[in-house]
Amino acid sequence: MHNGMLFDSLGWAAASTTKLQGFRPEELADVICAFGAAGIQHEAFFLRCADTLAQKSWLMSSEAIANVLHAYAQLQLTNVSACDALLEALLAHAAGGNAMPQDLAKALSASAELRLCETELLWRLAARR
Repeated sequence: MHNGMLFDSLGWAAASTTKLQGFRPEELADVICAFGAAGIQHEAFFLRCADTLAQKSWLMSSEAIANVLHAYAQLQLTNVSACDALLEALLAHAAGGNAMPQDLAKALSASAELRLCETELLWRLAARR
């Protein structure tokens, strides 16, 4: 069982400062995945994360991108700008042959759960699979 107060404190600390900018992309992905695994929706934290993800998504591995999309799906967070940035970065990985098939499958599944099926990016990503 997780400690909701711990996640709440972490969420507010991250949302109220510029500390998220100092996270390496994989670290940020791990923190987001922890919130997802714990089932914690912290609106201020995820709003701040959306901005950071948009800037750092190009530096993330395909696995980290897929895991973040999966966490968003677990929490039913539909921040389309963050998801689009993540899908764009994943598409770039796929175009360069740097995306693992399981990462593409996980990202497609999460995107379907989030009802992002109509986005052009998702269709382009599916075509790469």
